[in-house]
Amino acid sequence: MKQSMTRTLAFVATALISTALAFTSNQLTKPARLPDGDEFGKEFNPDFTDAGKARSMRVVSFDEATAASKMFTVQYAGGWKIPSYHNYPADGKDQLSKAAASVIGLKRGSLATRRKTDHERFGVIDPLDEENPATKGRGLRITISEKETALADFIVGNKVEGDEDKRYVRKFGEDKVYKVSARFDVSTKFSDWAETDLLKVTGFDITRLRGSRPKINDADEYEGDDVVELTKDKSSDPWKLAGLDEAAEELKADDINTMVTTLDDLRLVGVRPRPAFDGRPILNADLKVELPKELLSNPQVRSEIVKVLRADLGEKGFRVGQDEEGQTQIVSREGELTAGTKDGVVYKLTFGSVFTGTEQEIETGATEEPKAD
Repeated sequence: MKQSMTRTLAFVATALISTALAFTSNQLTKPARLPDGDEFGKEFNPDFTDAGKARSMRVVSFDEATAASKMFTVQYAGGWKIPSYHNYPADGKDQLSKAAASVIGLKRGSLATRRKTDHERFGVIDPLDEENPATKGRGLRITISEKETALADFIVGNKVEGDEDKRYVRKFGEDKVYKVSARFDVSTKFSDWAETDLLKVTGFDITRLRGSRPKINDADEYEGDDVVELTKDKSSDPWKLAGLDEAAEELKADDINTMVTTLDDLRLVGVRPRPAFDGRPILNADLKVELPKELLSNPQVRSEIVKVLRADLGEKGFRVGQDEEGQTQIVSREGELTAGTKDGVVYKLTFGSVFTGTEQEIETGATEEPKAD
């Protein structure tokens, strides 16, 4: 019995020693626990839970070819506007809520790196970082805010190799980069935020067209307009040209139909601010000077206003002069087109010079990207 007990205790002691050795070996050989491991699955912005709180969004990308950042912003300030497009009115409520909803609950996936030196490789360098000389590896920075408080601010980088549904993402202000499963429903297209259908008219409804082109002599003096008028009584009737000798001349119906189709398809692709004086727009929608009388009654102020208009509109194809009553007159060198519908709605289009340039220059007229606040 005593011998059996001794043997049992020996086996127990051996088992305890083996367990201790195994535990020690496991502790010495297993990978060190990363301090960031506890953040796996946690939200980037746990306090951002209500998309309705979002009042502004800024999206900044980077063009490697030009080594310049491109910024798109939309915000609510007495109405939804696009500051990067000269405060053009925006359909911001639904679009911003949609964008905000795509980042609410965004969770940290597996840790890719904690080193700042890896940011270029994963494409998460801040596109607004002017201290970093790198032109490659810059990501898409998305900032959604409520007034001055950032609700979400992060940089979206490259797609994860072998997993197209994941992107490398880091929160602004952090060096850690995570693999994140997400689809960012964030649009920077002007057409997604603004109403680009200028006339909202169908060609079938147009029953009147009036085209005019100014006559400007060699002394750059305005001498009236050459005018062409086309009408039809009903939408289904053929077009008639005023003054046409139908017995000897034939109307080019195909050219007219092309013009009507162009009006139907007319789309807004860019905007420019109206010329301003002392912070106030000078012209109204009819290209008439519209400023307080106390300003216009001052000859020096009137002279300054004309200088501003000539500097701004001259290069755009408009002549700034005076009419017979001495009032400031804006004349388009390329002419005007007035279109009337069967319902009595009249649209007036005034044409400036043909403009070409980069996408950014066409959309906003800017040759440089706006600086971040």
